[in-house]
Amino acid sequence: MLGLTSPDHIAIKASEVIAGDVVVACTVVTALGRTEAIYHSDPYVAEPQADDPNCDCPGHQSLTDKDRAKPCVILYNGEIWDYACDVMPADDLVIIQKRPEAVAEQAPQAEQAEEPLPELRPYGKGVTFQHDGRRVWVFPTPQNRDRWSARAEGGKTIVSHRENRDEAVRAAVRYLNGDDSGRTGFDRLQELLSL
Repeated sequence: MLGLTSPDHIAIKASEVIAGDVVVACTVVTALGRTEAIYHSDPYVAEPQADDPNCDCPGHQSLTDKDRAKPCVILYNGEIWDYACDVMPADDLVIIQKRPEAVAEQAPQAEQAEEPLPELRPYGKGVTFQHDGRRVWVFPTPQNRDRWSARAEGGKTIVSHRENRDEAVRAAVRYLNGDDSGRTGFDRLQELLSL
C-alpha cells in the first residue's frame, strides 16, 4: 500500500505527468515487493520530455540496467539538481500534487471523528500502551524534543516527528492495524534506520 502524506497528492505513472504538474515524490519497489514513496525535499514543476539515452548526467548514471531496458521519460532537467535529469521508467509511479481541476471536482469530505486513544501509562518522559499484546513506547523525538515518535516492542521506530503525543499514538495504532496511509517518508526512513 502506497501511503500518501497529503490528500492533495496522487500517484500516477511517470508517462502521465504533464508540464506544470508539481512532482513531490518518486517511488521505489522494496526487496519485499512493496512500493514506497520517497518524498523530495524540493518538489519541482515538471517539464516532461522524451528520454535522451546518450545523456551522461548523474540522473541517467543512476539508472540500473533493468531501468534502461524499459522506455524512460525525463520529468525535469533543471537547476534543482544542477541540471541532472530526473529520469525514470515511464511506468514507474510518481507522486504529484492534484491538478487544480481535480481538486475542484472533489466533493467536500466530512470531517472524521478523532480515533479514541488506547490506555496510556506514563513511562519516563513519554507514555506506553499495549496493542495486540505488543508494548509501544511514545516519546519525545531525540534531537527534536518538541516532536513525538513511537517505537514498537522489538526496537523498530514506526512513527517519527509528530506534532504532539496524541497524534503519534494515533498514527502508531493505525500503522499497527495495517493502515500505513498516514505514514510519511520520514517515518519509513526512520523505520529502516532503526532495524
